[in-house]
Amino acid sequence: MYEIFPGNFVTPSTNILVSPKNVNRAYELAVDLLDELEALIEVQSKIGAIMTLLRLSSFTPSGQCVYGPTVQIILDTSKIYNVTCHLLFNLHSKLSPDVLEGHRKRFYKIFHELKNVYWDAKSSNFITAQISVPSLPENAPNFLLSSCMDNYQAPEANEKQQVEEDSMSQSTVIEDTIVDLNFGSEAQNVQAPTPLVKDAKDLHIEQLQHDNMMLRQQQDRIIQEAKSRINDYEYSLQSIHSELTKQTQSFGESRPKYEEEIRRLKQQLNESEQKRKIVEQNSLRTATNDSSLMKANMEIQTLKRKISDTEIIFRR
Repeated sequence: MYEIFPGNFVTPSTNILVSPKNVNRAYELAVDLLDELEALIEVQSKIGAIMTLLRLSSFTPSGQCVYGPTVQIILDTSKIYNVTCHLLFNLHSKLSPDVLEGHRKRFYKIFHELKNVYWDAKSSNFITAQISVPSLPENAPNFLLSSCMDNYQAPEANEKQQVEEDSMSQSTVIEDTIVDLNFGSEAQNVQAPTPLVKDAKDLHIEQLQHDNMMLRQQQDRIIQEAKSRINDYEYSLQSIHSELTKQTQSFGESRPKYEEEIRRLKQQLNESEQKRKIVEQNSLRTATNDSSLMKANMEIQTLKRKISDTEIIFRR
């Protein structure tokens, strides 16, 4: 879509000219560049999450296998960041600041996230041994001030020239004597074939394949443990739900019984209240009814206590 950018983002000039004729295309280009930066930062975030989850270290082969893409992410983001800065400065010279407000917000967020990525990479010997990690300034560029372009410094991330030394010494091959019995006493000495020696590249590939297999097995084990825990939680939830259903059914079956008992006791209470009133009226006439009054009061208290106990059981 953008022919001026090769795959490695190495262009003759990062200063993209913006004119009234191509301002719309330059605007879309800025959006795509910001999208690309966000995507690369997201990949780096997932790499860091995997390193933390599996407790990997960049000093181990398995950790280097996971952390390895960070090298290319730093190389790509440094170049895309540089092109984006130049493009945004030029766009601000042609368009109003309000139109580019969304671009600025996205860029400032990317700036701080990318700064953290570079900062973390500098603490890794695995990364610094392969590339020079760039540094971003303390504050993001102010695109509203064209003079800031004069003080702008492009972040540079370059691969370090690695000289591989072949430290493998050739092993001495012991020559075994093979006797050809088909020729009687005329034995011939035949040298044993020289075994194939794998070079460092093949050994490194095999090591990476082995580490990748171990990493997959570890991931599968973590997934299986998670599934097992989920199954345990689901089983516990089903048990609780079953117990709750039983208690609900038991309560539904017992409810009519307790309601009928409460109605019967309340009816007896009403009858006792009426008896007490009659006794009280008669007690005004004669003192011989005191024992009947006491008996009625005791009966009323007993019925009230039974009603209270029954209601407590019913509420449970």
